[in-house]
Amino acid sequence: MRKRTFALALALTTLAAPLCAQSEAQPAAAPAQSPAGLASARKLLAMMKIDRTIGMMFERLVPLMAQATIGSLESEPSTAAMMKSMEAKPGNRERLLAIFSEEFTTELAQATPALIERTAKEYANVFSPKELDELVAFYTSGTGEKMIKVMPDLQQKLSTFGQTTGREVGARAGERAMQRAFGELMPQGEKAPKS
Repeated sequence: MRKRTFALALALTTLAAPLCAQSEAQPAAAPAQSPAGLASARKLLAMMKIDRTIGMMFERLVPLMAQATIGSLESEPSTAAMMKSMEAKPGNRERLLAIFSEEFTTELAQATPALIERTAKEYANVFSPKELDELVAFYTSGTGEKMIKVMPDLQQKLSTFGQTTGREVGARAGERAMQRAFGELMPQGEKAPKS
């Protein structure tokens, strides 16, 4: 029974949001891609090393996904006691994070080819075969090759900057939001806690 409850809770926490987002994001009807356009889109994505980009993105997301899933399971009444029991011994929470991370990594690696194919189809929907060929030509130029070479480092720097900015903005906004919420939602006469 515990395994079924755990599996159900895990499925709900990891699948509900993406499925909702997917149903909202689906276009009414996608235009058909030409074989030439789809071939050019695949070639472009290979030149752009999209598999490497996806791998780097997943590498950053996996720990967050594992942490979020475990947090959901810990707060879900039907799995909270089981999670507490699993995490009782020192080091078990870290091991649990590692296990979830490994499993997410495996699943994401298996999903990558389909994601790349979906990306190629979307490129073929947006760009004509001629435009895709022009993009391929750009990425074979010196500037395009340089862009491919420096993009991972540039993305990493920008990601780090974005995370730092997000933490700073989040701290400031969170403090103000709590002050406002306390002022608007708490009974009169109670004082806001000091930060």
